[in-house]
Amino acid sequence: MEKTERNAVRVVEALVDSSPRLEARFQTNDKTPLVDGDIWLYEGDIHTNATVESRVPVQIKGRAPTKKIKRKRTSANFPVERDTLRFLMNDGGGLYFVVIIEQGAPGRAFYAVLNPYKIRRFLDRMPASQETKTIACKPFPSDPAQIERIVRYAATARRQDAREHFDPADLDNVRSLTIHTLGDIAFDRPTLLNPDETDFLASVETATGATLFIDGSLVLKPQSYIPHEVGLTVRCGAVSFTHAVVRQLSPSAAELEFSAGIRITLDSSNDGRVSFKLNMELAGSIADQLRDAEFLLAMSGGEPLFFDGEPHHFDDTAQLCRRDELLRTRDQLRMLSDVCEALHFDPHAVNLADVGEREKADLHVLHPAIVLNEEIAASPNGAGRYTLALGERQLVLVVAAGSDDSHWRVLDPFDPRNRHELRLLRVLDGGDIQEVPGATIYEALSVKDLATTLNLNLEQILQAYLDVEDTNEAKRFATARILALIKAADAAKADRDPLLRAADALNEWMITGGDDMPIHLINRWQIKLRRKGLTAQDNTAIRKARVESIRTPDENSNLRAVCYSILLGDVDEFGLALEDLTASELDQMTDWPIWALRPQPSMVVMSA
Repeated sequence: MEKTERNAVRVVEALVDSSPRLEARFQTNDKTPLVDGDIWLYEGDIHTNATVESRVPVQIKGRAPTKKIKRKRTSANFPVERDTLRFLMNDGGGLYFVVIIEQGAPGRAFYAVLNPYKIRRFLDRMPASQETKTIACKPFPSDPAQIERIVRYAATARRQDAREHFDPADLDNVRSLTIHTLGDIAFDRPTLLNPDETDFLASVETATGATLFIDGSLVLKPQSYIPHEVGLTVRCGAVSFTHAVVRQLSPSAAELEFSAGIRITLDSSNDGRVSFKLNMELAGSIADQLRDAEFLLAMSGGEPLFFDGEPHHFDDTAQLCRRDELLRTRDQLRMLSDVCEALHFDPHAVNLADVGEREKADLHVLHPAIVLNEEIAASPNGAGRYTLALGERQLVLVVAAGSDDSHWRVLDPFDPRNRHELRLLRVLDGGDIQEVPGATIYEALSVKDLATTLNLNLEQILQAYLDVEDTNEAKRFATARILALIKAADAAKADRDPLLRAADALNEWMITGGDDMPIHLINRWQIKLRRKGLTAQDNTAIRKARVESIRTPDENSNLRAVCYSILLGDVDEFGLALEDLTASELDQMTDWPIWALRPQPSMVVMSA
């Protein structure tokens, strides 16, 4: 056995020393614990202390099989003790050799690079009762350049520290990625690097200059295989897409995504002929799905696809989708789009994936009532407000009595043509019902309603107040609605600007009507700050207003001082102004929408 080990060491030593930049320093007496020596790597042919680059510990095991082994064997397995693995992991790893020694034949060396992360995976997967791990070793080459490449790889692997664990969050701060591998990487197609199957090292350099090794699999994709948007105009029939998301699927195939519901695959692998495959699933808003359905109908009718104006004909496009079914779907979507138009809201605003089947059916029922102004037959449930939820948004409608007890009319309360039929009522303490004079339909809506209702018809909101006979009452209600609209804009998840434009229209009506009270000027500035930001001229006007407020104080001066400091972003003044507020004034201030623009608490130190 001892002779087999000595012969094994000599085989590896001869192979290593064939490389001019390597030097084997092995022990042949097998007395060194755990390792059998080191391979030293030098900068060049001259081996001195000054030219040493690194060293790699090695362990060499000799095997003298009793049966003849095939000379073309591509691997050799050898059990390694748990303690040896743990030592190598903590010591930075190294090269593990298994040498087959046969009578009358040259020794054949097999190797495995045991780097810290690989060993850690071995140990983590070993049951507590398992004392050895069988290591698969590959044939060690005889070419000096390849041998040097393996040793350099093993030397680099020693920079890993098994005590470190890579945090994927570190990828957010990466300057570069470096990959070392003993094999070749195909950069013309996606490549999976699995540490259980491939010898590779991946490290990243962070923005701070630190180098971190990655422990795990990597998928390398050429840029063309990553979905990316291109300025490609694709037209079929009357429908055009001006952009497409493209990704390569193989050297001969690519996928083009025109919308969330339409993807086509073009493949030229069949003798250069381009085959066509359609992936279709209507998705997105009412407008998106209607557009996609029109596009698909044109395709199913055999019309060519125009790519940047150049026509392309594909075989069997008529068989790619069921035309009759598409026609029905298109007609249903047109009805929904007509309802949106009649209710004055954008069909892009409703994602049908968020709408339940019952709500979709109710939308279709609205078509004759809203678009065709017909009565609908329904069981009597009483007249009044009717709210239809559409995902996180809603429609607010009014159900009114029809020509008989079994028919009803559905009205859009925000349509100016219906104002003469609507009255806002309130219940008095005694239970009596009283009309609210000077109120519009918008007074019936909460801030949440304003933030979520689709059919507000905000372009007509100013006219609704102008139509009120009592101008003073209209302005009183409008003042409160301005604040509610600003709050709704802050709460809205979409379509924020129309709410701010509506608030601005009402507020400017107040100012141009001669009511340039400070509260309306503050509203003008906070609306502008939310929409476009304040100009230097605005900031000067705010400072002048602050000076005037100090010069001519009144009961609301303290409140205005806080508002001015918020608008100017003056953190110090904001903190001082807050100290002057009473408890009731602070409650009032925190209820105003301008409070949402205040400096963050961490920026302000408030005294007790």
